[in-house]
Order: sequence, then C-alpha cells, then structure tokens
Amino acid sequence: MTVKSQEEYIAKFTEEHLIKHWMIFKSTQGSKSIDSDYFKHVSANPYNRVLYANQLEIEESELKKLLHNEGEPLLWIIGPSTKLSDTDKSFLEENFNLYQEWTGMGLSVNRTKSKNEKRLGFDIKRVNSETELKEWIDVYVEGYQKPIAYKSALYNRYKQIMNSDQDHYHLYIGYFNNKPAVVGSLFMNDGIAGLYCITTAHNMRRKGLATNYLKSILQIASQQGASDCILHATEAGKLIYEKVGFITNSSFQVYAFIGK
Repeated sequence: MTVKSQEEYIAKFTEEHLIKHWMIFKSTQGSKSIDSDYFKHVSANPYNRVLYANQLEIEESELKKLLHNEGEPLLWIIGPSTKLSDTDKSFLEENFNLYQEWTGMGLSVNRTKSKNEKRLGFDIKRVNSETELKEWIDVYVEGYQKPIAYKSALYNRYKQIMNSDQDHYHLYIGYFNNKPAVVGSLFMNDGIAGLYCITTAHNMRRKGLATNYLKSILQIASQQGASDCILHATEAGKLIYEKVGFITNSSFQVYAFIGK
C-alpha cells in the first residue's frame, strides 16, 4: 500500500467510524433517519445531523423535511468522502453557515507517548447508574454549552443506548475530589475505538484532568482489544490530543442551518 493510499484508507475509516457512531441514535425511540449508500442522516432530539452525502440529486423540498424546530439546528458534516451534487451545494450555501472545523485524528493504542500516571484525587469509572448518567449529562451540557432544556432528551437517548448496546458503547466519567469533572464516550467498532463527546466542566479545566482522562480511556480501549483509536477534534481540543500522541489524518467541515 502506498503512503497516499494508506492515508486515504485511514481518513476513510475515521469518517466511517463517526458515521456509525451517530447512526446508533437511529435505534432510539422517536428518532428518524435516512441510511442509504448515498445519504446518511439522523434526527434524534436534540441531535439532527447529515453525516454523509455522495452525489445525491435530492429535491430541495426533500432536504427541507430534515429541518425542524426540535433540538439543535441541522448540522451538515462534510467529511473526506462527501461529494455534493450541484443541488446539494446550492442548498448548503443558501441555508447554512460554517459552524466548526473538526480534525480527524488517530493513534495506535499500544504506542501512546507515555504511560498514564494516576492523578491524586482523580478517578474514572464507567457510567452504570441513573445518578451517574445525570452527572455525565450535566458535565456534557455545561462543557459543550448546550441549552439546559436539552438535558431530559439527552438523558433519554443515552439511557436507551447504554441499555441496548452495552458491549460496544460505554460512557465514562472522571471525578476529581469526588466531583464530576470530565466526561466522554467510548464506541468500539471492528477493533477500532472511537472517542466522542469528550469535555471538561468549566471549573475543572487547566488542571491536567482531560489528559489523565484520555490516557485512562486508552488503557480501557486496549483492554477491550482495540488496535487503534480515532477521534474528531475541535481546534480547542486538538493540542491536548496531540500531547497524548494523536496524529491528524483528515479534516471535516460542519455547517449549521441558519434558514432564510
């Protein structure tokens, strides 16, 4: 395999992992989705996301059906293999603004830069109870600055996923001095670990807790048989991931619906 083809392969499975992660939510109650070879979308309040589009000639009226007032605005994620038709591009340009840019990153689980040194007062555990899930949601909502009104819907979604996919989808919460500090999820697929929804409570930042959390999760992923780990970083989190050993392999643009 040439260097270029290897890079393309890594970028492809980083994108595919992200799509599979968010499509898990289509199995939750009240969700709607389109899951074809050409277009992938999931609406599971409060999430509403286009994950992939490949030269799909779709009427604007059909695209507008993806829009609703429940939860977050529609986010359209453009990954390495996304190919938009002229119709799609026109709709995107007229109705969306660039919201975020994500960096696809990965590492070999057994080749992390350093061993995890346990931080005094910091403990990490898998979310297993309703109380722990509520704590997880509290940190997630605060860390990502999501509306407090989303908490109930998020709780219901993640509770269903925890109960239905216990072998592949786990939530973890890090406590510092017995207070919820860092949260995230670990999604295992075909021997590849994916880290999602990682954030730190505002009053717990700049303490090195996120780095400790990441190293702990990587150890857990290794114990579960993962060969590699991927994630999709915002600019704010990229430096932390690089310090742990993650290397950039792809880029994503995320557009948010603004309407007319």
